[in-house]
Amino acid sequence: MARNQEGVRHSYVLSSKAQSEFKRLSNAVKLIMEEVFDILSENPALGDNLKGKLEGLRSYHVDANGVPYRVVYRANLGSDGNEVKIEHIGTRNDFYKKLSRRRR
Repeated sequence: MARNQEGVRHSYVLSSKAQSEFKRLSNAVKLIMEEVFDILSENPALGDNLKGKLEGLRSYHVDANGVPYRVVYRANLGSDGNEVKIEHIGTRNDFYKKLSRRRR
């Protein structure tokens, strides 16, 4: 958990699926993703709103060592701070198709 200059709390949590996906990443990509999680917890509006079956989720695009990754998350915004729940981490290849199947 982090606090910004105004003392507002920002945090992130990984779903069990995202934890499993995170464990399979290389150490170099894990470091990049941890930075991304911190950035998203400070500014959850950075990602794109998803539509259709994925409404309510946001997607953030990141290039990690030349590979395009997607981080899908749910943002809970409050006056006392932000909490971001990371739902899915993966490469761009078939990412949204796999995510849609999981959400049924």
